[in-house]
Amino acid sequence: MTPTRPVAAIGAVGSLGLTIYQGRHNAHFFLTILFLLWVASPFVALLWKSGASHPWVAVVIAAVSLAIYGVVALGPPRPQPAFWFLIVPLGAWVILALASLVEAKTTPSGP
Repeated sequence: MTPTRPVAAIGAVGSLGLTIYQGRHNAHFFLTILFLLWVASPFVALLWKSGASHPWVAVVIAAVSLAIYGVVALGPPRPQPAFWFLIVPLGAWVILALASLVEAKTTPSGP
């Protein structure tokens, strides 16, 4: 069993928790839900594709996401912190796409 599922689950829970913490003063409930869906989306993809993806992809995405979200949410106040909660999932999707391309090129096809 690969560590992809537990790592993705830990990354998702931590990222969602930090997103909720950062947005705790936001009065727009619908916007908060959209942010939560966007932040969770790469982790959902990792959980869905857990057997196929290389374990290092989950570790990189979870570690980088938690590190950036932690600095933004728990660090000193910054202008436009939402930027990081938009760009990090985009970067995670790019990493997932590149890993899928590499996997498709390196996995031997059928007979």
